[in-house]
Amino acid sequence: MPAGPAIVIERRADGHYYADALVNGRQVHFLVDTGASGVVLTMDDARRVGLPFNPYEFRVIGKGASGDVRGKLVTIDRIVLGHVDAAAVPGAIIGDGARISLLGQSFLSRIGSVSIADGRMTLR
Repeated sequence: MPAGPAIVIERRADGHYYADALVNGRQVHFLVDTGASGVVLTMDDARRVGLPFNPYEFRVIGKGASGDVRGKLVTIDRIVLGHVDAAAVPGAIIGDGARISLLGQSFLSRIGSVSIADGRMTLR
């Protein structure tokens, strides 16, 4: 990954960090979730970025706070956030109440460092 300026994300009033990234050339609004193992797309976001799926093919792909998580494992061609341009990012499409897509470790691990201090998340 080429070096670039730090990406600084301010904590919102709800205590979370959000970022807009390009997924396959389309903007997606993400909750940045350092505790999520992968990138998770809502069905609406997956449709907008051109990932094919059918909810009938969803199966249990993990466990969440409220039980089994059903979805489809996918490989996302490209995610760009600031100077970070990642190809072939493992992810999942989930339904059943997912209201926002998650930017998790399958993308964040491609960044040199992620730090949180004083209400700011800094990606270098």
